Amino acid sequence: GEGEGEGEGEGEGEGEGEDLHPAPVDETPSSYPQEPGAVQAEATPTSTIRPVDPAEPEAPADNTEAIQDAKKRALIWAAGAHLIVLLILALIQVRPAPRPSSEIVAISHIDAEQTPAWKKIAPPAAPASAAPSIQPLIATGTSSVVMPEVDFTPTASELNVGSSFGTFGSGSGTAGGSVSFLGNQGKGNRVVFVVDVSGSMSATAEVDGKIISRMDLLKKELIKSLGQLRGNVQYQILYFSHFAWPHNEVDSTNSAALAKYEWSISPGQTNVRIPSFRYLPANPGNIANSRKIIQDSENPGGTNWGTGLHMALTGNPKPDLIFFMTDGVKSDATGWVADITTANHQKGKPSIIHTTALMSPGAAEDLDDLARRNGGKFTVVMADGKVIKSTDFFKQATD
Repeated sequence: GEGEGEGEGEGEGEGEGEDLHPAPVDETPSSYPQEPGAVQAEATPTSTIRPVDPAEPEAPADNTEAIQDAKKRALIWAAGAHLIVLLILALIQVRPAPRPSSEIVAISHIDAEQTPAWKKIAPPAAPASAAPSIQPLIATGTSSVVMPEVDFTPTASELNVGSSFGTFGSGSGTAGGSVSFLGNQGKGNRVVFVVDVSGSMSATAEVDGKIISRMDLLKKELIKSLGQLRGNVQYQILYFSHFAWPHNEVDSTNSAALAKYEWSISPGQTNVRIPSFRYLPANPGNIANSRKIIQDSENPGGTNWGTGLHMALTGNPKPDLIFFMTDGVKSDATGWVADITTANHQKGKPSIIHTTALMSPGAAEDLDDLARRNGGKFTVVMADGKVIKSTDFFKQATD
């Protein structure tokens, strides 16, 4: 009985000491050899722990949206920058050069071979008035003076007054603007004749055995003086009676036209708009037209020195020469001498004013004073047609 017990006891003891299910042995050879006698570490189950490869990159986070937004912003900025550059280039290349002004022509840095053969001529400036202006007075009726008929049948040669009027226009004139009229002579490029065509110019006188009116004599001498003008001279003839007008702008035979143009001024008056006039180049066409107008003209109205002289001074530029002729009838003569002299010296170089009393020297002293104060000379045409210089006339008057 003890033997079985011991045998059972030993068998049970041995069975408890041994592991009936030993762990499987990892037969995979190790990368590195193990030293003899070294204890092999227990293998870690592959299902729970995965070895980490230090060379493998970490998986990136999901930032796709941020990248897309950044790309959009970059595209917008790039497009805007390109658009600005294109606009700048378009302005530089396409924008046309500014057009020059119509009033001024300026040419700079032009080579001698490219210099234009033309030049811009500025339009004439508005004529300077000798006094502040207002609207001219317009006549409401015709003159009460009854004008006689003037028959201008004799021609200049038929009048045959050369012996008495030899100094008037006997010369043919010279280049440069030399001209003579009723015994006075001057030189200039702008010449204005201011001549009296009032009713008293119809008075007649006997000259070299022929009866001739003052108006007829004036016409002859005007035509003779126009023949002395050359092409480089500009001229105008201003008729005056109780107002003045350019001979080629108002028909002296048309009472309605004269009434429409009529204006008035008195010595010392400064609030009148004085009508202006235009110079005429002394070419054959203008001279021929003026001769025709002179021959057909009439002499209406009264006498007002200041209208013709003030109008002459409105020339732009002022005349170089003014030939002033009246039949010597006074009309505020003393006041006009001072007034015209003042106006003549106000702006620019004064005009030279020559004066002539035609066949009636009642205002000889005033006309002589006007000429001396304005650089001119005074002459008297006597009733027989002879011309007397101022010194000779006043010497005869005192003898």
